[in-house]
Amino acid sequence: FAAPIYFFLLKRVAGQEGVETEVPNAEAIERDLSKKRLGYYCYFQAQEHKEKNQPVLCNALLKTAADKGDVRAQYQYAQMLALGQGGPINFENARVYLKRAADQGMKEAQYSYARLLAGGQGGPVDFENARVYLKRAAAQGLKEAQNNYGNLLSKGEGGPVDFVNARIYFKG
Repeated sequence: FAAPIYFFLLKRVAGQEGVETEVPNAEAIERDLSKKRLGYYCYFQAQEHKEKNQPVLCNALLKTAADKGDVRAQYQYAQMLALGQGGPINFENARVYLKRAADQGMKEAQYSYARLLAGGQGGPVDFENARVYLKRAAAQGLKEAQNNYGNLLSKGEGGPVDFVNARIYFKG
């Protein structure tokens, strides 16, 4: 039953990179599968297309998996959007998908989302929320997040200046 789902997804990107596939009952099959199972399947299919350097198909599969709630897919899809892989650069949507992954606790997504917020990419600069997400990633031991969080604390961006805690995070 997994192959028809794959062909249904290929049908979504028909015309791009020569993909032309038609599966008559693909919509019914997709509806019948659980949300999580389809997301899991699409994520792993996307990895195969990534290895084959097929960014359009990888992008479409990751989006499907991300929309089904797969945290890894949300993060990777957001990265592709931010880099313009498989489509145009889209920081606004990258923020959306990074936030979804960050809110599920993925430290790399928390860090990346905070950087987009602090840099004003895809929306207004938001140091207050950048500080919140950097703190979450830093608390999980991500060194880059610890350093960036320490910087925000020492500069007072997004909250009061806090040199005592800034030193702790710089040492982390």
